[in-house]
Order: sequence, then structure tokens, then C-alpha cells
Amino acid sequence: MGLIRGFKEKLLEHGRKQGLIFFDFDSDETIIRILSFNRKIGLGNKKKISFAKGIRIPKNYKKRVHHILDYLVAGGNIIPYLSKQGVNLNNLGDLLFNDWNILHIHLGKRKDKKDPRFIERTGELLFLINTETEIRVLGVYDHKPSPWTKKELLQRIYDTWPEMLGIIKDGELDISFAEVQKRKLRKSHITSFEEVYDKKNTEKTASTCKEGNGISM
Repeated sequence: MGLIRGFKEKLLEHGRKQGLIFFDFDSDETIIRILSFNRKIGLGNKKKISFAKGIRIPKNYKKRVHHILDYLVAGGNIIPYLSKQGVNLNNLGDLLFNDWNILHIHLGKRKDKKDPRFIERTGELLFLINTETEIRVLGVYDHKPSPWTKKELLQRIYDTWPEMLGIIKDGELDISFAEVQKRKLRKSHITSFEEVYDKKNTEKTASTCKEGNGISM
């Protein structure tokens, strides 16, 4: 028990140094959320960049995007670019990350005036997957219309890194959900399967993200 208590205390201390917000210091759920947060931000080690097939970075954001990516692949701290709500572990968490393992980061150049721990908030967001050895770029999307449940994100993963998805063979779906329905399902912590198109076999198949582990069926 002493070993477990010592581990928890060290993890709580690490979470405080990261600027994480949590109220219940004795809760196992708090410990799990700190561990999940650190899985999200990665190890801070050097990585390589790869881009999903078919993406185009808007010309007016290309220089900024590459500047941020160069910083991150060199082991830079990703936390200032994330949602401000992401450090508050009392919230529901990053549902897009939990469901599809996808991060969204802001593209500001300066520190945020309201909270200098973060960079400026931007309407355009860079969507990416942060693995142990690689940053996989999915594209730049605006806040509006809502990009959080775009099937295009999973399609790009399937087209470029199909091993990241769990594919149900011959699993074409009888029911599909509209974007607003998918957002409601995710908010309720319900995973919905998505169809992706297999260009080689010219067929649709049901899929879900292997790495997403914070949403329940």
C-alpha cells in the first residue's frame, strides 16, 4: 500500500507542476485522468512528421503550421497549444481525443492575454495524432462549422494509416448518424461506428479508432 500511495503522491505532484486542475486528491479517477492527460501530450521526445494523404494546408496558415510542427517534433511542450479546458481534469475531458485519438491545437503566435500559460486562441485549428515517435497531421479546420465529428478525419486516417483503425470486415452500416447526432452520442460517452471507404476494394466498411479508450459503448 505504501508503494501505491507513493506513486499517487508523485503523480499528483507531477500534475500540479504541469498546471493541471483537480479537486479530489484521493480519487483513483483523478489519477487515471492525470495518466490520460500525459498519454495525450506524449513524452516530449523528438519525433518525425508525416501528413495524411490528400490534405492541403491553407496558404495563409502554412508557415505558422510548419513553425509549430518543427517546434513539436523537436520535443517542444504541446500544452500551451491545447484547449484551456484540457488542463482542468474536473471536466469531461477531451472527447475527440478519447474517441478518435485526435488532438486539435491552436495556431496563435503570442501568449494569450487572459492566460499566458497558453498561446492565443485561433478560429483555425490544426488536427493531428501524437504518437510516441511521430506527429501525424490530418489538416486545418475552422471552429465553424463544427469539425469535431467530421468523418473525413477518420477517412484520412484510413487512407494513410489504416492500421490505426479497427475494421469490421464486411461491416457496412445499415444506420448512419448526422453530425449533430454524433456530437450528442459522444457527449453522452457513447461510441458510434463510422463507415470508411476502401478505395482498393471499392467498398464501405465500418470502423472505429483502436487507440480511443475514453468512450464507452
